[in-house]
Amino acid sequence: CSSVSYLKRASTFLAWDLVDPQHLVASYWVSPACVLALRFCMLLHLAAAIVVDDKTIDAQWPLGFCNWSSIMTGWTGVVGCLVSTKHWTSHALQSSSPRTTLSATNHLKRHQSDACHWGVLERLFLLSLIVAAPAAVLVPALYWPYTYVSTQAYVLQSSAIALLLLEVMLSRAPFISYHWQVWLLFCSAYVAVMWIHAAVTDKWICARLDWSNASSILLYISLLLLIIVMWFA
Repeated sequence: CSSVSYLKRASTFLAWDLVDPQHLVASYWVSPACVLALRFCMLLHLAAAIVVDDKTIDAQWPLGFCNWSSIMTGWTGVVGCLVSTKHWTSHALQSSSPRTTLSATNHLKRHQSDACHWGVLERLFLLSLIVAAPAAVLVPALYWPYTYVSTQAYVLQSSAIALLLLEVMLSRAPFISYHWQVWLLFCSAYVAVMWIHAAVTDKWICARLDWSNASSILLYISLLLLIIVMWFA
């Protein structure tokens, strides 16, 4: 993760001028090919989630937060693969040559010389990762203590968390407070969908959001305070 000095002020809305995109392209510890493989596994995770839930996919499936999380994990994998492919393809032949085998550190240095910049794919990938990683971690907090979860669901969600946290660690994704607005927007969108669904069907998909419960009121207050804090951060 990255931090930005409070003395620096962004000249763009999401502060792209304050963070370096290089680490989304190459890692200090592994080769770009390994990063690409990791992101492809994130894509496969969504396919695995759909296969496991095959018998239970219905009109309610898109309403579960865990499924929103799975979709974001897969989407992040898709965009991540595109980012890796974009910046790695031009070096693939040279990297595969025995004479030019490079260490992971040299891979990073070489990519840094390519003047990587915040293009559409790079921005989309980072914002997707900022949503997907916290969402995956939040699923156990929302569901596991309160509802029965199958062994397959435990394994799938645990693997999603592992893949996303590994991505964050290996790519040293530049998370800064400016970008958490996107995560809050994602959470707010889910809450709004739950409100609409409850108003129409009089049923709550996520019981934690049922405002007739005292604990849910605390959750809403916490979300509001978080939005205020992140706005002024």
